[in-house]
Amino acid sequence: MVALLPGTFLASEASMSAVIGKLDDAFIQIHGKLDDLHLILKISPMNPEDAELTMMNAGNLNLFVKSPLLDRRVSQFRDNIVGDSLYIEVEFFRENVKRDEVRAFVNQCLVRVEFVCDAAIRHLKSLRPKR
Repeated sequence: MVALLPGTFLASEASMSAVIGKLDDAFIQIHGKLDDLHLILKISPMNPEDAELTMMNAGNLNLFVKSPLLDRRVSQFRDNIVGDSLYIEVEFFRENVKRDEVRAFVNQCLVRVEFVCDAAIRHLKSLRPKR
């Protein structure tokens, strides 16, 4: 993914090298608005070590298992996801959501998050490295 960024999401590789030298990692954060929802889309490639660290540091993991490091299910899940990965995070928000609108807001976010993730992946798949 890093090779795809210059000239597509970022300035050309030559332009960036004057500032940062050789590009070897990237994290993209894009802010936008989809219908009435504000969103922040975060995308980053992850190597196997980053994927394992991110998964094992999930804040709520200890709410579901007593000892994440020893739990068989956590270990199997980690084994399935550890590898070169793509991290995608989507945060939706809207100002002044009334209490009786929360359920509809959450449902709208659940529908939109799949749309945004699919669109981001399709876009990344369509890119070709530019030199």
